[in-house]
Amino acid sequence: MAKSDIAVGKVVGTYGRRGMVKVFPLTDFPDRFFRMEKVTLEQHGRQRAYTVAEVRRHRRHVLLRLEGIADMTGAEALKGALIVIGREELTPLPEGSYYIFDIVGLKVFTPEGEYIGVVEDVIQTGANDVYVVDKGEKVLLLVPALKDVVREVDIKGGRMVVAGCK
Repeated sequence: MAKSDIAVGKVVGTYGRRGMVKVFPLTDFPDRFFRMEKVTLEQHGRQRAYTVAEVRRHRRHVLLRLEGIADMTGAEALKGALIVIGREELTPLPEGSYYIFDIVGLKVFTPEGEYIGVVEDVIQTGANDVYVVDKGEKVLLLVPALKDVVREVDIKGGRMVVAGCK
């Protein structure tokens, strides 16, 4: 996957005998699939574009019929492929909200400019996210994604300022 590509779905199986693929959405905006005329599938390090012929919902999955995939055998060959989009195709977020892949990798500092570590992961708890910061020690720092703790997020600058955490 190119660094600018973002996975928004994963082909997890087939549906029916006519070549539909079952996609597990990897996005908070699964309705995007209903607006897509083409999809790019990445599998084994290669990408291929397909024209979308049909889209349907099926429980928590999205079903896609892609032109050129006419039967279950063709659909089965796509199992495990990721549906990727370019950054320019992302759904805009409200002010103060960020994509997880933009948060991971940020360098974390105190308000005084002291380096703490790097955001290694984001835990989604339901109430608020928690940033997992690798301090280069055995113990990881867990930072709640709350406005009074996270004082600044600078995606372009690659940094985050947090208060009350060390």
